[in-house]
Amino acid sequence: MSTQRFGIIKKATIPIILAIAIIILRSGSPFSLIYQSQSLYCHVLLTAFLAVYACSHERKVTKDSCLIVLILVFIVSTMFAMIINGESYAYRNYIVQLMLSMDAYLTIRICGLNRVTELWIKTMRIIIKAGILLFICVAIGIRVFPIISTRATTSYYTIGIVSQLVSDQRLAGSFWEPSMCAVFVAFTLFLELFSDQCIEKKRKNVIWEIVALLLTGSM
Repeated sequence: MSTQRFGIIKKATIPIILAIAIIILRSGSPFSLIYQSQSLYCHVLLTAFLAVYACSHERKVTKDSCLIVLILVFIVSTMFAMIINGESYAYRNYIVQLMLSMDAYLTIRICGLNRVTELWIKTMRIIIKAGILLFICVAIGIRVFPIISTRATTSYYTIGIVSQLVSDQRLAGSFWEPSMCAVFVAFTLFLELFSDQCIEKKRKNVIWEIVALLLTGSM
């Protein structure tokens, strides 16, 4: 019985870990900026894992020529944008954008839209609360946290899952700057408000998300 429970917990944990990894790695986190070469390998491995998982767990092969055409058009247009803008030196950014779109498609195909929405909300709840906690600590002068710096000499206090800019008193969460955090929080708030959970159960989370949105100081 205990073995069965462990198997269920382990199986249920995998998509949660993947959701956290995708949000953190794909959001332009400080760690992705500091370790660009290493994070690119993480992006490739994550996409490869999702692709293999999707193929091995696909119950039936479906043909969607329209979707395939759209994917090809997106890939070609992205590469064309890189060439016409003379930004071949920034190829990592373009490759990551392509893999981001691939991950979005594969994740929804594997878990389904409702499950992905649920995982997104749960993951962001953790990030938002941890981000606000770090923000409050730094704001009141508790600055005993490790500091990491990018090549552009931008420094962050960090506790791993979330970081806080040293030079900017605005909430940054898991993201490289507050405006990016605001986009993710606003989208999470939207999903939270329209989720099936009753208002009594999600009221506290909505309050956390509104406070986080205000603390980003972003328009």
